[in-house]
Amino acid sequence: MKNLLFLFVATFLVVLVPGKAAAQTPCEEGELIRLSEQFFEAMKNSDTATLNRLIHPSCQLTGVGKTVFVGTKEGFVEHFSPGDERSKEERIGAVKVSCDGEAGTTEMYYRFFLDGELSHCGTNYFTWLKTPDGWQVIAVSDTRRREACPPTDREAIHDLLDNWHKAAAEADEDTYFGSMTYDGIFLGTDASERWGRDEFYNWAEEYFQREKAWAFTPYDRYIDFSADGQTAWFDEKLETWMDVCRGSGVLVKTNDGWKIKQYNLAVLVPNDKIQDYLKVLSGEKE
Repeated sequence: MKNLLFLFVATFLVVLVPGKAAAQTPCEEGELIRLSEQFFEAMKNSDTATLNRLIHPSCQLTGVGKTVFVGTKEGFVEHFSPGDERSKEERIGAVKVSCDGEAGTTEMYYRFFLDGELSHCGTNYFTWLKTPDGWQVIAVSDTRRREACPPTDREAIHDLLDNWHKAAAEADEDTYFGSMTYDGIFLGTDASERWGRDEFYNWAEEYFQREKAWAFTPYDRYIDFSADGQTAWFDEKLETWMDVCRGSGVLVKTNDGWKIKQYNLAVLVPNDKIQDYLKVLSGEKE
C-alpha cells in the first residue's frame, strides 16, 4: 500500500513540476515528523484551520478494516470540527519517516479514543508533497482493528518513566535499575555525579534499604523520536525536596521494550535568582 501511494505521488510530482528532480531539494525528515505530530494535535483540539492548512485539497483518505472507507478532505475536517461534542483523541507512537526531495511518507501506529474509551487501533500511512503552501498531505491510508491494540511507544515511555519514579518512591530497586540499559548513565546534580548503572546502584543501595529511596513527582513531560523510531529523548519537570528540578535523557527500544540509556537530573535556578546563586557558589570556593 505504501509503495502504491508513493508511486502515485511520484507521478503527481512529474505532472506538477515537469523536468525538476526532487533530489534537488534537501530531505526534511524532522519537519515531516513535526508536522505529523501537529496534525494529530489539531485533530484532538478540533483545530480545523491547521487541518485545512496541512491537507492538500486533492487529498484522498482511505480506511481499511472489515470494510474499506474512502473519504475527502472536506468530510474529514468536518468530522473533527468544534461542533461535535464528543471528545476524539488519536494517540500516536513514534513517527517513522522517509523522504526524497519534495515527496515523503510518514508512518505511525495509533490508538483512537472516543469519549475517553478505546475505539480502535492500527497504522497510519501519510504521503506528503512539498507545495508552494508548504508540506501538505496528499494521501492518507490507515488500517483499523478493535483487537490487539497495545500502547503506543509514546504511551509506553510515559508508563516506563512514571513507574521508574514510583519505584524510587517505593524503594523497588529491581524495577528502578531494571528500567535502565546495562550501559545506562545517570547524571546527578553534583559535577562529580556521572555514574554507570552499576556504579549508581552501588551508590544508591543504602537509600533503597529504606521504605523509600527518594520521591520525585514528574509533570510537563515532552517526548521526541528519531526518524527510525528506535531512539527517543525526553525532558520533564520534577517536584522534589530540592524544589523544581528538570530531568532529561535518552531512551532506546530493545527486545525487552523501552529502556533508559541516560538520565540527567538538573536543579533549576530562576533567572532572577541567578546572581544570588553565583554568590553562594563563590562563597563555597573561597
